[in-house]
Amino acid sequence: IILFLQGFFGLILIFLSYLEHMAFPIFLSFICLGLVIVSLLAFFYKLPVIRTNVKITRYLQSSVQGFTIIRPQKDKLLLICLSVLLQFINGAILTMVVYDSIGSPITFLTALAIIVLTSIINQINITPNNFGIQAVTIAYLVSVTGLDFTDGIIGAGIIRTLNLSSTLIMAP
Repeated sequence: IILFLQGFFGLILIFLSYLEHMAFPIFLSFICLGLVIVSLLAFFYKLPVIRTNVKITRYLQSSVQGFTIIRPQKDKLLLICLSVLLQFINGAILTMVVYDSIGSPITFLTALAIIVLTSIINQINITPNNFGIQAVTIAYLVSVTGLDFTDGIIGAGIIRTLNLSSTLIMAP
C-alpha cells in the first residue's frame, strides 16, 4: 500500500513539477510508474504462496500474508493511506522550514516531491539507515529544483539531525 502511494504521489508530483519547470529525471517517473503497476497487480490478483526457507522468500511470504489479511478491510486501508499522506505532509513542512532557515526557501510542492521521492529511494537500503545515501539523494533533488547542492547537503543533515533527535527524545 505504501509503495503504491509513494509511486502514485511521486507521479503526480513529478508531473506538477514539470509544470513548474523543474526537471526531475525521467527514470524517477518510470520507478514511480513501476511501483503503481506492481502494487495494483498485487491488489487485484491473488498472490502466490511461496514455499522455501530462503530469507528473502520468507520476508516476501510474510508481506503477502499480511497483505491478504488487510486487503478486505477497506476502513483500515483508508487509515493507512491517510497516515502515509500525513507523514508526507509533515515531512514536507519540516523540509520547507529547514531550507527556509538556511536561506534557501523552497515551495511546498517542491518539498513534498523531495520527501516522496526520497522515501522511494529509501526502500533500498545500501548503508545502515541509508546514512549518506539519503543526504545525497535529497541534495540531488534540491539541486534539480535550482538550489545549490551544498545547500541540499546542509538541509539534509539538519533534517537527519532533527529526525534522530525526535526519535531519541520520544524513545523510552
